[in-house]
Amino acid sequence: MPVVGTSLISDDGNGIVRSLYQYFLKNRSMPPLVENGIKTFFPGFELNFESMPDGNVFLIVKFGDNFFYPPGIPNGFYKLVIILELIDQNPQILLIDELENSLHEKMVEYVLDAIKARNIKTIISTHSPLVVDLVDLKNILIVKMLDNHTDIKHIKNPEEKSKILIKESITPSESIIYGDMDN
Repeated sequence: MPVVGTSLISDDGNGIVRSLYQYFLKNRSMPPLVENGIKTFFPGFELNFESMPDGNVFLIVKFGDNFFYPPGIPNGFYKLVIILELIDQNPQILLIDELENSLHEKMVEYVLDAIKARNIKTIISTHSPLVVDLVDLKNILIVKMLDNHTDIKHIKNPEEKSKILIKESITPSESIIYGDMDN
């Protein structure tokens, strides 16, 4: 039975299972970035698929002799797999809202490194000091609501600012929180 639906992944992640399943059928493996992410952060977990008679496909996670079906699969696992699969597809632009939600700090760092390695234009919205502290100052835009309009600023002199922060033992997120990045 053929897999129904498009292999494209929508902005909410819909289609990720079909995309992974089609890749698996063609290559008998997962995309390398996805496979490495699973091995790194979820050792012993394996992705499996169950094809239904109507053409729908379900993602199943195997761990030892146990099988986990949706919704028993952790959100962080899904999120990591989805983002890594999207990165693997080398999009022209990648938009991620609240990257840090459901992901451990090391996973966030892994994702950011993968994005950087592929030089993918990416917009990540966050309130997380973790994400801010992992990104180069030259890539940060500070967005604020002021008097019913949105104010967007680059950090002035990011290289110089970075040296000052290191010298003073202040993280970029601390500097932003206390309003020092506006200078």
